[in-house]
Amino acid sequence: QLYLRLCKIGVEGAETLAQGLQYVPELRCLGLFDNKLGNEGLHILVNKGLEHCPKLTELGLGKNGIGAAGAEALAEAGLAKCSELQELWLNDNALGPRGLEVLAVKGFVHCGRLKRLFLERSELDEEAARALARHGLRHCPELVGLYLGGNAIGNSGAEELADHGLRHCPKLSVLDLAGNGVGTRGAEA
Repeated sequence: QLYLRLCKIGVEGAETLAQGLQYVPELRCLGLFDNKLGNEGLHILVNKGLEHCPKLTELGLGKNGIGAAGAEALAEAGLAKCSELQELWLNDNALGPRGLEVLAVKGFVHCGRLKRLFLERSELDEEAARALARHGLRHCPELVGLYLGGNAIGNSGAEELADHGLRHCPKLSVLDLAGNGVGTRGAEA
């Protein structure tokens, strides 16, 4: 396990970290919360570091200033290198609908073992919920926890999840939609 929370790694440190990962091929947990990696730092980690960690089961990237471009790098190259992944933390980033859509369409196809997905406060809306429901969740049959609190999914997004996504996750026991403007209509779905 390697947890480097609040270490101000940034882009420069991402290069060093990526190089160092070649020495820990048995690494299972990589927690990089709140390190200002940004899109560029995540791109470096994805393209130069994750290939050395094929046994990674937990990847913590919360609160790193990651946007749609970083989500795209993770979707197109990173998640394919992490086929054992069980927990993915992307909370408190500015993924937005575009970022979640690319993860749902191109990234989650590699996440058949994913058990927990943390997307709280990631600037998600109804469009993002639709992409997750219609494209992403079908690839995550082992999911037991989906954390979407503090976004703007609303009733329509909750309905999308209920109608198109959750049926693919029969083991789901935690669905966090707190602070999403979900009312009676969304709760009934």
